Amino acid sequence: LLDAMTAYMAQMESEVLGKVDKLSRVGWDSYS
Repeated sequence: LLDAMTAYMAQMESEVLGKVDKLSRVGWDSYS
């Protein structure tokens, strides 16, 4: 159970980091 939880958390973290990376590449101009 702990391993599954760790894997889930790691997946979520990489997803969030991916979104942040995408945002920084696209630039904040599209959002302001």
